[in-house]
Amino acid sequence: LKSGETMVMFSTCACCAPTYLVAVTVIAALCISGFGKVLKHTFPTAKLGIKIYKYISMVANILILLVAVAYGVLSSNENARRFVFSKIIEAGAVYPSPMDTLRCANIQNLHGRVLEIGPGPGTNFRCWQNNTSITEWVGVEPNPYFQQRQVVESEARNISFPVSTVWLKGEHVDIEPESFDHVVGTHVLCSVDDVRMVLKQVH
Repeated sequence: LKSGETMVMFSTCACCAPTYLVAVTVIAALCISGFGKVLKHTFPTAKLGIKIYKYISMVANILILLVAVAYGVLSSNENARRFVFSKIIEAGAVYPSPMDTLRCANIQNLHGRVLEIGPGPGTNFRCWQNNTSITEWVGVEPNPYFQQRQVVESEARNISFPVSTVWLKGEHVDIEPESFDHVVGTHVLCSVDDVRMVLKQVH
């Protein structure tokens, strides 16, 4: 990327998965419950129809209960949220990924000191496995559950430059002006608390 240039790429990412999962589960449960009611009214005197309705209703209620309990735990426990989030992101960070070509085309030729906001499990290391122009990589990541995976990814991609991670939110890092040659952030703005503050830090 050229100096002063900001590039934004839009794509459905794994950080949106929890919301989608809850929505799909609730909708599925409601559909199951509604289907059961249709069966009951269609076969009001048939024992089989009533049994099917009761079974389907029970499954739907259990699904809704499980989703409600999981949502309650995750909304009140930040540590649990971070753990679950890391597992969802890691599961979605397949190799190779359909996004690799697009993402790597824009960042594979970076040089000098690189700051990455929200590197997660180190997905972008696959873009730099043959890069000898980067002199140092620093990640800013609030989720410590990604630490082990970052090490695994950097070793798997034979990263030759020094790598280190600051375990803080992007909004909380005080970055000195012109201390990095490039700043990278892919699939991260959807999960930060203050997008404006993060972009202000970048600029």
